[in-house]
Amino acid sequence: MPTTKTKTFLILLIFLDIFFIAIFIALFIFTKNQISDTINKEDAIKTEIKKEETLSIMKKDVEDSKNYEDKLYGYFIGKDNVVDFLKTLDDLISSSSLKSEIQSINYESLAKINLIETELVRVKMNVKGKWENIQFFLKLLENYPLKISIKNISLNKFSDSIISGKTIPEWSADLDFTAVKLKNI
Repeated sequence: MPTTKTKTFLILLIFLDIFFIAIFIALFIFTKNQISDTINKEDAIKTEIKKEETLSIMKKDVEDSKNYEDKLYGYFIGKDNVVDFLKTLDDLISSSSLKSEIQSINYESLAKINLIETELVRVKMNVKGKWENIQFFLKLLENYPLKISIKNISLNKFSDSIISGKTIPEWSADLDFTAVKLKNI
């Protein structure tokens, strides 16, 4: 039979085992909670990073849309820039060595473009000069960065001029075109 000393030692070992098992379980639970807490924090950080990335993309989209809006409005006559447009038109005519006469300027509204607060400026004019110069002017008008739609062109050879012994035909072009203008609100 075991002695009292052995029984006491055995009881002490059982208590130590229970104590160490309790410490092990406590450390295991603590470590598991720390790991869980770390995973939650990592997920929160990833979520914040994604939010920042999304916000950055949204800011870039806003900047890009502003640039596209400015580019789009570059195709329209500004709200108070009809006079500037007519001066530019006059400069195109001058650079083409033509004579011109603006017959009328009208404003027209169209239902399909009213959504963006625009209207049409309809210009009817007449230019006179050499055939090549009229062609050059029409190319300048066609390639001008504004949205210009030529509705009608009527060409007419109306006379011949003799300059330095050469016969130079004189042409007349009646133009009817529209350009898109932002409305004055």
